[in-house]
Amino acid sequence: MNLYKKLIAAAAMILTMTAAHATQTADSVTVIKNPAKVVITNSADGHTKVEVFESDHSSDTDIMFGKNNPTRLSLGKRGHVLFFNGIFGGMVFPTDEPKGMLPSWEIGVTHLLGYGYRTGRYTPELSAGIGFAYRWYNVGNGYRIDRQADRMELIPVNTGEAIYKSPNSRFTTSSFLLSFSLKQKIYRKLYFMASAILDFNFYTDAFFEYKDHETGSVKTKINYKGFHQRIMRCDLMATIGFSGIAGVYVRYSPTPVFKDSYGPKFEQIAAGISLFF
Repeated sequence: MNLYKKLIAAAAMILTMTAAHATQTADSVTVIKNPAKVVITNSADGHTKVEVFESDHSSDTDIMFGKNNPTRLSLGKRGHVLFFNGIFGGMVFPTDEPKGMLPSWEIGVTHLLGYGYRTGRYTPELSAGIGFAYRWYNVGNGYRIDRQADRMELIPVNTGEAIYKSPNSRFTTSSFLLSFSLKQKIYRKLYFMASAILDFNFYTDAFFEYKDHETGSVKTKINYKGFHQRIMRCDLMATIGFSGIAGVYVRYSPTPVFKDSYGPKFEQIAAGISLFF
């Protein structure tokens, strides 16, 4: 009798274990063809961690900070948030050469905050973002800034004004940027990026400095505000370099800074260095 009870108990245990095993969910398998990088890490406790990177900036994890570019946060396998991406600075050259205009400067960032997406490992990356730019335009070579009613003019320096430095005048612009970019891998970390940028100019000012001939040492500075700048302009930018590190850019702006008849009319070309693009 005891033997029968033991056999029945053993059979019941075997059936219970079989049912439990049958109800377990099968392990899922993800196949990644041609991974960009595989990282194997051996820990001190004897465990081994394997990370498979499907592309240069994404892995099989859901959310992670990119190791190759500290200015992007990967979301899944294709999309990523961009922050402080595309910091740029360089020289600005007026193409129409209005009298008195000198080489000038600019600084800014195209993707202070943005989002990038790519459909595959070898496909271009599309991105959009918001940023800002600050530009200062130098005036000199015997000319200075003057204001006539609502219009900015570049006029010859008066005989009673002793210019003690060049440039003696400058006008600046501050802008919000809305950037749309296409980025293509050329070879390994070498990339090319083309961007169309909407430039929203929200503030423009100017000043002129001189010393009077009679006093000889008294410096006078005249400030001007309230100009009729164009609220929106369009720029085209091309960048080539090493992704996540640095590159060089060229920017072309066919739209004048000022509205018609309210200031010097000129197009501009800029060139300089871009970081974390």
